[in-house]
Amino acid sequence: MIRILKVCTLELAELETPAELAKQLRRADDYIRLAVVGGYNVLKETIEIGDIPHGRRGLFLGTAFGTMETNFDVLDQIISGEQTSPILFSHSVFNAAAGYMASVFSLRGCSLTITDFSLPFFRALEQGVLAIAGGMLDSCIVLQVESYSALLNDAAEKMNPDVQPWTPGVVCWLLADTDQERGWLLEKVSVEAGIPEKTECFPKNFGEMIFNNEKRCDCPDPLAPGRILTKEMVNGRASLECLVRAPSAAVRCRLLV
Repeated sequence: MIRILKVCTLELAELETPAELAKQLRRADDYIRLAVVGGYNVLKETIEIGDIPHGRRGLFLGTAFGTMETNFDVLDQIISGEQTSPILFSHSVFNAAAGYMASVFSLRGCSLTITDFSLPFFRALEQGVLAIAGGMLDSCIVLQVESYSALLNDAAEKMNPDVQPWTPGVVCWLLADTDQERGWLLEKVSVEAGIPEKTECFPKNFGEMIFNNEKRCDCPDPLAPGRILTKEMVNGRASLECLVRAPSAAVRCRLLV
């Protein structure tokens, strides 16, 4: 059985680097720091859990915009004729955060970064479930990281004044194949492809979430679906059925405590 043992959601404004990670993250950008601290928060109390071997733990990271701010910083150096910083350039690669996490947490399973505009967290979750169900991994970290950028927010405001600035942050789960009754039982997750609709470049919301066929929530930014679902889980419902409708896809998810 695949269980979600630990969850975490953080906003950049409340991010604090733990003392034990200060050395590894001294040169990291916000995108990397969000990813590593999110992983730390789901692993710190569960480094060795019963029958879950650490050596078969992997990582699936989803993102809509990746290291956008760092990419712009690299381009600024190139355009202005400055010497490009090797560290800054290496951090501009989308998979940099996954590499940091694999190194910091000694992950020996597969590590993969997935990009998707509408539902990156659930794309990563789907791959994590498949890897565990297929016997490739015993456990994995599934997360979505978004640092966005000031330029993105400025463009959004000009194109659609009603759009609120997107909040950078991370959503992170620890999944495992275990018979131990802890956390949330992940009964179902399915991502269904839809027909892409013509939408604004900066829509007022990125979809709609429906919980247990009654509660409805709008998703104002790409990180919102994972963040909202995680907060619903933490609120302690005995069961949670979630439908997410996005412009080009839909997700169905069922959880039991």
